[in-house]
Amino acid sequence: MFGVIDIGIEANQNLVEKAGREGFRENRAYRQFRSILENFLVQVAAEFFRVEGSEGSTFHDSREELNRQAIAIRRRENLVSAKKVTLGHQIEDGFKWITAGEPRSEVQTLISGLEQSLRAAADINDPDELMGAVLKAEDNARQGMSEIRQMHRIPEPRGFGVSRVLRRELDTYYVEFERLEKEEFDPAWYLMSAITLSTLRMR
Repeated sequence: MFGVIDIGIEANQNLVEKAGREGFRENRAYRQFRSILENFLVQVAAEFFRVEGSEGSTFHDSREELNRQAIAIRRRENLVSAKKVTLGHQIEDGFKWITAGEPRSEVQTLISGLEQSLRAAADINDPDELMGAVLKAEDNARQGMSEIRQMHRIPEPRGFGVSRVLRRELDTYYVEFERLEKEEFDPAWYLMSAITLSTLRMR
């Protein structure tokens, strides 16, 4: 809280300033003036800062609202900090996944699984049952491909800002992921269709 006490020389002639304007001389008028101010501040505190004071409810309501806002701000800051940490881990894990050559390995595993399922389906004599098995095998392979993409695709951060370093790392990861889309995922997607069609033509 803040305020001002306005006094003038005409009504307060007994308040005498020290040399160099360093306050008042500690005479009787000064002691009375200080006592009045102290009592005034005690009265203000009693009226505004005590729950049972005449204006106490206003102060306490305002304080509770400010406390709620402060708690909400801290929670948001903690949430944002946690999101930034999570994003950093996602980028780091994504680069490790790419560097280790796992995208190609996972795609090849899906292709091999599709081929194995189609070879098993080729022994089915009933045309409708065969078609169902072939479509299911292809659908499972495509579902696996979608899961790989979804698992490693990092969404654009929303609701919080990122540092320049983190932004640069994220943009680099987006470039690498786009390369994987063109060189690994899209060709594998078309290859699945080609393998499925080849199986059906053989029958």
